[in-house]
Amino acid sequence: MNRFVKIMSILVVVLSGEVNAERCNGISLKRNRLPVAKKRVSPCGLRTTFIPRSQGSDKVIQDAGWREYLEGCDERVWGNFSIALGYAHSRHSERIAQYFFGSTHLTFSGSQVPLRNPTDLLADNFGLSPRFKGAISFKPVIESILMNINYEIGLDTWWPGLYARLNVPVVTTRWDFGIHCNEMNNVNEQETSVFPACYMAQEEVNTSLSIRDALSGNLIFGDMQQPLSFGTFPCGRVKKTGLADFNFIVGMRFHENECSEVRGYVEVVAPAGNHPRDVSVFEPLHGNGHLWEFGPGLGGHFDIVRCGYHIFSLYFNGSLTTQFDHFQTRTFDLIGNGPLSRYMILKEFNGDRVYNGNLVNGIDFTTRATRVGGSIKFDGYVKAVYFYDRAGFELGYNCYARSREKIRIQDDLFPSDLNNRRFGIKGTEGVCYRIFDTTTGTLTGRTGKLNSTQHRATITRAALTDNPCAVELAPGEIALAWNSPLTQGELLPALQSCPPILIDTDALDLNSGASPRQLTHKFFAHFSYTALNRVWEPQIGCGAMIEFDGRPRLLSALNQWGLWFKGAISF
Repeated sequence: MNRFVKIMSILVVVLSGEVNAERCNGISLKRNRLPVAKKRVSPCGLRTTFIPRSQGSDKVIQDAGWREYLEGCDERVWGNFSIALGYAHSRHSERIAQYFFGSTHLTFSGSQVPLRNPTDLLADNFGLSPRFKGAISFKPVIESILMNINYEIGLDTWWPGLYARLNVPVVTTRWDFGIHCNEMNNVNEQETSVFPACYMAQEEVNTSLSIRDALSGNLIFGDMQQPLSFGTFPCGRVKKTGLADFNFIVGMRFHENECSEVRGYVEVVAPAGNHPRDVSVFEPLHGNGHLWEFGPGLGGHFDIVRCGYHIFSLYFNGSLTTQFDHFQTRTFDLIGNGPLSRYMILKEFNGDRVYNGNLVNGIDFTTRATRVGGSIKFDGYVKAVYFYDRAGFELGYNCYARSREKIRIQDDLFPSDLNNRRFGIKGTEGVCYRIFDTTTGTLTGRTGKLNSTQHRATITRAALTDNPCAVELAPGEIALAWNSPLTQGELLPALQSCPPILIDTDALDLNSGASPRQLTHKFFAHFSYTALNRVWEPQIGCGAMIEFDGRPRLLSALNQWGLWFKGAISF
């Protein structure tokens, strides 16, 4: 019996996909073969935040199975109440990884790797050894489970043709970056890897032994006093549950007869979901990013064939709303330093531009409070509907479009404490220099602070020292760089920056943190059965959809498929 319980427990864990990712150690998996990398870069460049279509922006499910309304009159209220349970799953997972990185792989190599590929990420910036070589792959997946609650009521008793509608979507969304155990590296489990003295700290310090550990947000090394606060890489599935958006409509039927109907309405979307905080790269979102929306809409139908039990009609519904700006936290890359430059290490300086002994993850500086919004959004569909007595079948097309986000930094908000501090890009500069005695041919054991920066460095390569000048020492002494040999004739002198070049908020690339424009094409089908000729008319139905990115070169929209079951009652 105990063996049966144990086997069933293992099966439940495996089938649920909730295996603890921490058991996948990047060191022991260094010989894993990664899938072939798929590369593509959007013409809009790489972005730091992924904002897909809100789960609540779905007129297809809201209107699925909707039959001709029950006519209201001065003595009676009519309405419809429905609940739909839906599931959606992302497609073409490689496109999400390409949106962030331009590839499904990230390859890391240290600054001292012989003949390193100049397109590899510089491993040193992530706490990995200067001799580290490795890669990690991604297979992102987004799943959403939706309960869509919809209530529409006719208000003809107040004004002929008046109606109101409320839609409340409850969502559980699960985002998985697909890292798991997908890592290869050259780390020897029997060796201890260290940063040389004066590179990350005055003394030698241990390095990380795997990419997964380096990206986890728990690593501190050298003079660094705080691990990654933003932009961590989740290893395993992350789940969030909550409301998406409250969708409220007030409308008027301004044309109606036995065979057709046209109505106009005003739509208000009240935020109820979470908003991006960029604590992790792949952060689950339910809703539209916590933005208010307002705009007009138009809907209706007309019958093409109406003969006995047979009715063939065309239905349409669409709205155009403005998204008002709201506070969000966004991460940016640096202008002129390229994609992923937010992950470079920064040196902190005092008021005299002297290195103060603190290293900072660049992303902590480039993550800022912002006002995001100003986009125009369209969500509309057209569908052909065939009813035969109580059975109905519909086949349609839905278009969703959103203009690019407008974004501006709020300097007076979080993280305002960084506004009064001074930072420069470290690159491969050391934090101190070693003093070499040319007479004895040995190190003296003394060191000095190195106030040097590399403002042209990128995440893939180092740059020359900014404004280089020699370190002044006593005769017979030379200031050596952290990577200098100790052999006469091969010495590499350390250089100061006179002065170091600092960065500020003007160096932030706002485009890198803004979501590009989106366009999707959705095709859907729905089957329903309605018990007619009753005071309360119940209906059941089921449907399916598939959604494509309408601008595949931009990589900005989510490709997905979905299923739903719906129950409704009209009165």
